[in-house]
Amino acid sequence: MAGRDFRERETEIALYDVAESKPTRASGGQLASAEARHTATVRVCTDCGANCQLPLQERQGRYLCPMCWRIATVVDCQIELRERRAENAAWTRNLLESGALAIVWVDLLEAEPTPSARKRPPLAARVHARTNGAAGSWTC
Repeated sequence: MAGRDFRERETEIALYDVAESKPTRASGGQLASAEARHTATVRVCTDCGANCQLPLQERQGRYLCPMCWRIATVVDCQIELRERRAENAAWTRNLLESGALAIVWVDLLEAEPTPSARKRPPLAARVHARTNGAAGSWTC
């Protein structure tokens, strides 16, 4: 039969007669079991509708793709933090009022990777430190 391929070029497409196909040797029970296994896996995300290659995991009655699963995890964390906001504020207040406190953070100046994409060690680091009442910055 004449047709077009994926490049829209004219080509001949070989057809076959269904009567020439060989029936399977599987029994009715085996076919039913295979059908039950086939329909048991969910590969379409409930939230975004993505078709995934691997079966999806269920979370709170929904089957989620990896990205929707991550989003749901972040949303759950935000809800938990919102519920614990007063508790966390009290903990922070007690920590800041305790007297002996130092806050330190480091900004690294990263080196360009090598042409073979290997990471190089940092070129420099800027250390910021803050204690009760005093602040300082140092470059290493």
